[in-house]
Order: sequence, then structure tokens, then C-alpha cells
Amino acid sequence: MPLAQTKILYTSSTKPAHARQHAGALGVDVNEHSPRAVSFYLANGFVIHSRSETDGQGNPFPLLHLIESRTVV
Repeated sequence: MPLAQTKILYTSSTKPAHARQHAGALGVDVNEHSPRAVSFYLANGFVIHSRSETDGQGNPFPLLHLIESRTVV
């Protein structure tokens, strides 16, 4: 199942299950230096799929690319 291309803004009270209802399977990019964000997604069923040294704009902010564990093959 391909990951949805929809971008969704999360707050501390937003749950991935809510977003999944609107977007299907989820993938998110999280700043590696944000341990609370990384912990939130890992605790909500995501796994680290890959890592980038830079963000999408080429800035030196390492990103972890996470996907829902149910989408891992």
C-alpha cells in the first residue's frame, strides 16, 4: 500500500489514528534532534525507515523518515 502524500500538522493532542482516517497509511519526517517528537511517533506505531543528513530544503537538519509499522514489508 503506498504512503499517502497528504501532509498533516500534529499537535501534542493529535493522534495518528485521526490522521489515518483522512489520509490512509502514514509516513512522517521528524527532526532527529527532537527526542519528544521521535518518542511520540515510535510510541504510536511508527518505525524508522531511513535517515537524511539534511531537510527537504537542504538545511543541515537531520531527519528521520518514519512509517507506520503496518506498512513495513
